[in-house]
Amino acid sequence: MQIKEIINKLRDETETAGVVAPQEAEKLKKILNSVSKEKPGKLTARKWVLLFLNQLVLDVEAWLKIQSLPTSAEKSEAFSHQP
Repeated sequence: MQIKEIINKLRDETETAGVVAPQEAEKLKKILNSVSKEKPGKLTARKWVLLFLNQLVLDVEAWLKIQSLPTSAEKSEAFSHQP
């Protein structure tokens, strides 16, 4: 993913997280604000930043999917299935 795609995806996931877990959404907003202030070329030049943000988006997506499960038993089961 390119940096602009990652930022847009992170923005979407932050909005979704606001409904599920407002405290976590605030943490994501802080990261998003820091990233949004930088020029895209500067972020792309730092591969570790790009990799971190990409992994963050993937982790947030997975966490939100698990949090959307209806029962705590299903959530526990989802967390216990590790590759």
